[in-house]
Amino acid sequence: MNFNERKRKHDLRTIWNAIMYLVKTGCQWWMLSGDFPKWQLVYYYSKWANAEDFDLLLSKLREEVRTKRNQNKVPSLGIMDSTI
Repeated sequence: MNFNERKRKHDLRTIWNAIMYLVKTGCQWWMLSGDFPKWQLVYYYSKWANAEDFDLLLSKLREEVRTKRNQNKVPSLGIMDSTI
């Protein structure tokens, strides 16, 4: 750790969990559960989503989960839900 760096007020893991909560529930940013930091802070997602690294990370996570379930790394079917 660099001692010149300011210590984070919120753990990145908490922010990640909040993003996953949003992805899973489909709720709006401003309706984020009180268990998580303010939605403006969780909006880190916009920076991460614009980076190609985020897509790569999600792809690798999906592959790991599917491998642990003895499934092919790449899904053979996709479903898109357009309900609002």
